[in-house]
Amino acid sequence: MANTIKRTKLTTEPAAVAEAFAARVYQLLGVEGVYFWTDAGQTTHLWTVVGRDDLALRERIYRIEAQLYNRFPGARLDFFVLTRDRLEDGGQDYKLATGFSLVRKEAPLAAQRGA
Repeated sequence: MANTIKRTKLTTEPAAVAEAFAARVYQLLGVEGVYFWTDAGQTTHLWTVVGRDDLALRERIYRIEAQLYNRFPGARLDFFVLTRDRLEDGGQDYKLATGFSLVRKEAPLAAQRGA
């Protein structure tokens, strides 16, 4: 299965977790962005931005989210899928205020190679 995330002994550093996730979801047609931040309680929040609301796409994203829990068993993770228009209608302000960082499509290449 192309979108299977292998269980490894990788670090649970937020950036590593975000890149492992982004490496998979960016392979899905319709995913436009992945943002992450870690709060004071050490929970890594991952937002996936899609172009339009598509139930089949969301279900594929949810499966990848579930795989991430298995790959990083000690990580505290929180996921959210939202459409581009929802991000633009107010989510952008929240994202900027909380310090979300964009995981660029080019960044997860190391994670795709199994680094």
